[in-house]
Amino acid sequence: MSLARGPWRIPMRAAAVAAGVVLPLLSAVVVGAGLPGPPPLPGLPQSGQPVTILVEPPSVVIATVPPPPDGCVIAISYDNTQTHPPGTIFRGQTACGGQVYMPVMAGQAILKDGLGNVVAYGNEFGPVTGSGPDTSQGDYNMGSTGGIANGVHAGGTGPLPGMAYTVTFTSSISLPLQTWGPPATGCSVDDQTLNCVTTTTYVYLPGTKGGWAP
Repeated sequence: MSLARGPWRIPMRAAAVAAGVVLPLLSAVVVGAGLPGPPPLPGLPQSGQPVTILVEPPSVVIATVPPPPDGCVIAISYDNTQTHPPGTIFRGQTACGGQVYMPVMAGQAILKDGLGNVVAYGNEFGPVTGSGPDTSQGDYNMGSTGGIANGVHAGGTGPLPGMAYTVTFTSSISLPLQTWGPPATGCSVDDQTLNCVTTTTYVYLPGTKGGWAP
C-alpha cells in the first residue's frame, strides 16, 4: 500500500500486527459541507465526504492530503527524526477547500504515552478564519527543562524507543453560510459547527515519521 495514493480512494480496513511490532494508526478525516435552504449559492459544497483510515508501518515520509475543493480535511502527523535533542514532534492540522466559504477553525493536539499519561501539549490555535492549513504542534524531547512553553513539555525524559504514543487532536470547524453533511466518525455537528476528536497511535522509533499533512 502506497502513502502517495489519494486518501478517499483507500477503503477502511484493519492491519495485522507483525513480529510483535505495533503498527501506527494514521488517520485523516475528510468531511464535506452541504448547502442550507434556498436561495442556493453556486459553486459551494453539496454533500458529505467519507472518512478514510489508513494503517501504515513506520515510514520515512508524511503523505500530503490536500482537501477536496468542497470539503475539509483533519490530519495528524508525527516526526521522530529530531536529533538535537532527540524527540518526537506531533501535529494536528485542519484545512478546507476553496469552495468552503470562510470556515472558522480551532484545535489543539496532545501526546499521551502508552500508559495514557499526557506527556506533551501542542499549541492551541483559533478561532481562525480562513482555509488553512492551521496547525497545532508539540515537541516531546529529552532536553526540556521546567514548565510547558510553545508546545514543549518539560521535565520528562523524552520518548522511549519502542513505546507506543497516541496523538489526540480535538478540533472544530464552523461554517457561517453553509451546513455540514453527515458527520465523519469521531465528529459531531452542533448547529453550524463540526467538532471532531481524532487520534493516531505510533511507535517511537528514531528516524521514522508518518501520517497525513494537508
